[in-house]
Amino acid sequence: MDTNFFGRLDGVYHIGEYTLIPCVIRPTNQQRGCSNFVLQFHFNGLDEKDIQDESEKTRNFFTNLETGTQIARTFISWLVTCTRSWARLSCESNGVSMRQGPSHHALLEDYNERKLDTIFHIDRSAKAGEFISVERPNLGDIRNVSATLKLPSDFSALTQKLFSLSEREKNKFLNACFAYQFALENWIAHPTVSIVALVSSVESMMADEYSSGFCDVAQKKCSLKKDITKKFRKFFENNLQYPLPKELRSFLNNVYSKRSGYVHKSLLGEQEIRGIFHFYHEEDGKKG
Repeated sequence: MDTNFFGRLDGVYHIGEYTLIPCVIRPTNQQRGCSNFVLQFHFNGLDEKDIQDESEKTRNFFTNLETGTQIARTFISWLVTCTRSWARLSCESNGVSMRQGPSHHALLEDYNERKLDTIFHIDRSAKAGEFISVERPNLGDIRNVSATLKLPSDFSALTQKLFSLSEREKNKFLNACFAYQFALENWIAHPTVSIVALVSSVESMMADEYSSGFCDVAQKKCSLKKDITKKFRKFFENNLQYPLPKELRSFLNNVYSKRSGYVHKSLLGEQEIRGIFHFYHEEDGKKG
């Protein structure tokens, strides 16, 4: 896993079935501008050992790799959401394609712990990680508490609660986590797309909210009216305060308008667009 270069994982953490181990800082970290930690966990995979057919063995290998990668992606998106700190699966680019890595999976009976040194270069001197106390709801920035990445004291309990949810509720929340992680990962390089992702994160959480579908203009219900903006605003009313202060309400309306301007105008060709660094441009050249 990649984290901020100056936000190295504080130590070794055991979170349920997951173990997080920081890696040593090497010259490659300085070049890439990030620190690393290893995420270890068990999962049920397909047989790769007792199969004679080489093509089937190869398919099982890549299926297991994808399964493990998806579990890791899910956990890291939740970690980012809970700590509000940038992190991602380490990845290497190869031409126009991208692959996740480095990664390693093996049968428990064939597991060789030396791989942790040769592949991941874990920090053998790392001590147990220090949990920090965070008041809920936390609207601040956990990263300001310490220069290193420390996990909230309630992270284990919240992780257990998350993965105990029904599949529908869990997937709804994880969709929001994935969108939030994407936004943090791309904020500096692609701020416009990050804003779209942040709005999508809120929309994921409000997908099941009731909508009257009543159209004020037609004075009747309309199947096309989804009250998306109202649901977006309601999320903050439920979690911040009701009614929202005028300035915050105006800010949220502006954010949603910017998001809609980019998605519904620029990407659909109604306005000139000059890349994902901008929202959209009016015909007279003024940026919207």
